Amino acid sequence: MNKSAIVLAALALASCHRVPSSSGKLGPGTSTAVAPVKTPAGVKANNTNFQYLNGRGKVHFKHKEIDQSANFNLRVRRDSAIWLSGSLLGIEGVRALLTPDSVRVVNRLQKTYFAGDYAYLSQLLNVPVSYQQMQAILLGDYLPAPSGTTPKVATEGTNQAVSYPQAALLLEQLISTESGRLQQLKVSESAAQRSLTVGYSDFQKPDGT
Repeated sequence: MNKSAIVLAALALASCHRVPSSSGKLGPGTSTAVAPVKTPAGVKANNTNFQYLNGRGKVHFKHKEIDQSANFNLRVRRDSAIWLSGSLLGIEGVRALLTPDSVRVVNRLQKTYFAGDYAYLSQLLNVPVSYQQMQAILLGDYLPAPSGTTPKVATEGTNQAVSYPQAALLLEQLISTESGRLQQLKVSESAAQRSLTVGYSDFQKPDGT
């Protein structure tokens, strides 16, 4: 098992090389509705809408000689906790629990356990991340700009391109003008020349969200 990973790999697998992009599907599950996420004028985003969610899915990673797929089970209590378990070839490899201030990962294949903060995931993903960012990334949701920050909004083909700075980061998101769903997320830190790109071209919402 390799050390670095990306998004679901870091949580559901902790087993792949760091890769520049990924795609996935979140299959049918159960959810409890919550009020829609507000977006600034000009941004037409349609985020998932739930308080509790149970789902399952598959994610595919491809980078140089690495080409792997993995299955994962996901449970989310919005803004409170994320539970993930991931498997390769039908064998459960990793379990993870994320809360707003902690990260816990059990790697059964390597027989290791980690309990700490988001510095761990930031190192794996190559950019600083928080609970809210991980929640949005896992669900394929638009990440709103911080209070007081006005995002730049432009049209690129059939997508809206939304970008804004957040601390030392630059967040760039492509949103489908047809569905309002996030198509791509790029988080970059120019000072350290680090970036993370996630693709959602095959991503599907669970029923009821």
